[in-house]
Formats: sequence, C-alpha cells, structure tokens
Amino acid sequence: MKIPEQILHFIWRFRLFKPFHLVCQGSEEIEVIYPGNYNTDAGPDLLFAQLKINGDNWHGHVEIHVDAEDWVQHGHDINEAYNAVILHVVWEQGKKCFSADGQLIPCLELKCLVDVDLLDKIERLLQNTHWLPCSYGLREVSEYQKIQVLNRMGVERLEHRYEQVLMLLKSYRGDWERLCLSLLAGSFGMRVNKQAFQDLSQIINLKLLQKLKGNSEAIHSLFFGQAGFLKSYKGHEAYILELKEQYQYLKICISSMR
Repeated sequence: MKIPEQILHFIWRFRLFKPFHLVCQGSEEIEVIYPGNYNTDAGPDLLFAQLKINGDNWHGHVEIHVDAEDWVQHGHDINEAYNAVILHVVWEQGKKCFSADGQLIPCLELKCLVDVDLLDKIERLLQNTHWLPCSYGLREVSEYQKIQVLNRMGVERLEHRYEQVLMLLKSYRGDWERLCLSLLAGSFGMRVNKQAFQDLSQIINLKLLQKLKGNSEAIHSLFFGQAGFLKSYKGHEAYILELKEQYQYLKICISSMR
C-alpha cells in the first residue's frame, strides 16, 4: 500500500505509532517529547519539535517523507532552511540524508511502528471515493452522538473565538473600534498574511481614517503609505505618484494628531 505523505503527517502529529524503543537508521535511540507544530507554509513539515536522541535533549524541526530519497529529490540537502531539521521521518528507509552544512540527519522509519489495524483503516479511507471518506462508519454512530459532537464542536469554536477577542480587547485597552479594525484586517489577510494585516491596522490612525470617510483615494494613500509601499515605488505611474503626494500631506496630519 502506497501511503500519501499527508497520512504520515497525521500519524506523526497525533503519535499513532508505537512510542517505545524508537531506533533510527544510525542506531540512535529516539524519545518524542513533542512532535512539533504543523507547518502549512514553506519549510520543514513540523517546527520546534522536542526530542531526546541518545538521552540528549534536542530542539528543532522535523521533515516527513514517504521515501528517504525524497530528501534529495526535493532539494533539502542544499537548502539552508533545513539545517535545523533534527529528525527525518519516513515510511520506508533508504540512503542516508545530509543537511546543507554536511550534518547527518537521523532517520526514523514508521513502517514497522504502525499497527496493522490502523493501516487497514487508512486503506479503507484511501479506497473510499465518497466525498466524505469516513462515511462508511457513520451508520454505526447514533444520532444522539452525532448531535452531541457537533454541538460540542460548535461551542468550542465560539469559546475559542471569544477568548481571542477578549485578549485583543485587553491589548487595545478596551478600544472596540481598534479591535474591529484589527479583526477586519486579519480577515482580509486570511491565513497566510493575517498577522501582517493586523500589524498594519495597528499603525493606522483611526481619527484620520474617520475624517477620510468617502474619500477612497485618500484612504488608499493612507494604507499603502503606512505599509511602506509608496516609499519603495520608483516608477512613473500617475495614480501611484498622486497617492505618494497625498501621503506626504497625510503624514503631517498623523504627526499633528499624536
């Protein structure tokens, strides 16, 4: 059975493997203290993992592949961003892998550490063509349990959002307008740029923004200028040059409002 890499991520993140007597390809003994934070952007698959390798504490990243050869095929052996990888987790072992600075990366094979029952469930999921792969087991779950799980998940989601809003409100010292701008900006940034958009919202003068209501060009100038985009522009497009000129005036207004 060919296991997709995403399944290996799931197995490692939730420790669905035999946790005892883990031995790497080079005979290093491994103890997983913390498997790492799942990384959805560029770089190693799991960040800031905590391991014990031959009794010594290690802190770093974990990279996961189906085949050990993928380390070289993906160019990690020449990418300095992977120098902090402390463990290479694979389904099946192969040749030894080295980082860009020449360090040998310990390699752990999962194939012999996963129970047969779990593999059977994985195979059933992979072979199921239904839009909801686990649908084959839904008939075995009572309606009462389904409702309870959905209710609990809904409550947990609301509680999590509530706590986030309270933390932000506290950091803004009870300023609800500043909070609303931050949340709105984070939504525009979506998952990848959320923090950058929220940081931008913190350096926007709200009083000036309210005065510019209805003047879209001035608002564009304020946001682009505060983000630093107008300063770095070296072209000759008339609209952007006009925004730059407006921003010079807005900077004076911002200074006078402090």
